[in-house]
Amino acid sequence: MQLTIVLGFPRSGTSLISNILQNDVFYGGEPDQIRPLPEDTFESDLVISVNEHVLGLLKIDWLNPEDVKKAVKIDWQDPAVRSRCQKYIVQAQVVVNSLIRQIKGKEGKVSIYWKDPRMSILLPFWLQAIKSGTRDGVFDEPIEKINIIWCFRNPEESTDSAVDLFKNFNINKEQFSETWELYNGFIASTLASTRLSFLMIHYADIIKSPKKVITQLFKFLGEDASKERVGAAVEIVNPELYTYKSSKKKSLSNLYLRLIELCSKQTF
Repeated sequence: MQLTIVLGFPRSGTSLISNILQNDVFYGGEPDQIRPLPEDTFESDLVISVNEHVLGLLKIDWLNPEDVKKAVKIDWQDPAVRSRCQKYIVQAQVVVNSLIRQIKGKEGKVSIYWKDPRMSILLPFWLQAIKSGTRDGVFDEPIEKINIIWCFRNPEESTDSAVDLFKNFNINKEQFSETWELYNGFIASTLASTRLSFLMIHYADIIKSPKKVITQLFKFLGEDASKERVGAAVEIVNPELYTYKSSKKKSLSNLYLRLIELCSKQTF
């Protein structure tokens, strides 16, 4: 079984990519388990539940930069941490196996996926759960490959959008900007240390050149990138989503510039 995980700071295009996957051969759960409304997030309630419980146990607010700093420093190989989180490692394995079982008999669905921004700082936890679950025969079918799709967006745009979406969180733009840096920096370091297969998708690219990016996406996932298939996915992309206009020019963060460079060097 192949698993695809969509990562990225909130408001970076993760929901758009999940929508494309959900409407293709990828399975993210039963309709009543996916959150399509009101924000079209396409997030699995099962995955979110595990993530919220783990973060709650560790007393971490997933959007507050001071808490995220603590999250990215957690040593998930520490026996004490593993013991403390063992209950939720088991729950994570149950979630994975439930998706494996559900996909059987689903006509046209070939592999599973999920997306939740919290995954960006909890990826090591899930990798540990999946690795041990596969090793110990917990899953009905072993997870043979994990694909990572890393969505990123201009931090100025992402943070402005996040401030608007998460009004009730009492987090200002400066704090969100710091969290953006922490999320993407941690994703980069985690992928470098695990050597997982990953695809970077720049939000501006998929909005402006959807055919090209979606073709790359399908090829990365080992799927046919036929004209008809890509065309159907392109229909999901709404160019009107890209309406951001900065009121003044600001210097781009060094990390963002490095992400753009890395993304431009991808080959398929």
